[in-house]
Amino acid sequence: MKERKRNIKGVTILEIMVVVAIVGILTTMSVVGFRNMTNHQKLISDTNNTAALLKYISSEAKTSRKPIRVKLDYTNEKITAWVDLDGDTLYDGGEIVLKEITMQEGIDLYGGMVGAAINTNQQMVHYYDDGTLEKNVTFLIKGETTGEFKAISINKMNGWPELITDVSPSLIGL
Repeated sequence: MKERKRNIKGVTILEIMVVVAIVGILTTMSVVGFRNMTNHQKLISDTNNTAALLKYISSEAKTSRKPIRVKLDYTNEKITAWVDLDGDTLYDGGEIVLKEITMQEGIDLYGGMVGAAINTNQQMVHYYDDGTLEKNVTFLIKGETTGEFKAISINKMNGWPELITDVSPSLIGL
């Protein structure tokens, strides 16, 4: 009797499992990378929006010749700017809200000065009618998931914000 050679073509279950595992690992890595990139872009977006708001407020104070107050609410992750018509530094129902922005999900707003203790509740920034401030102000924006920090420093002489993009946690006492 002649023996027949088997001519079987195909893949084994082990080979399929290896391919599926490799595809799974690559997919997981790309999803994590995409998530980190998205969170980084949220931080950049919120930092730029905040800086643009502060530039607008400084310009508005200079052109309107009216004092403008900005409340940095660290508990609710919100920045509110209004024209302080009665000069009491509090938002009253009749005063004009210029702009209000809320940080995106996963972005935290921190107060205080770089290199000093951080406030936990809120901070008030007082723009005079010439666009200057009573004191220099620096506050932080943190990407919760990425752990990145950005800082915005407002110069009291001209009310103009400056972005500090490379902030290490050791500089700010975290």
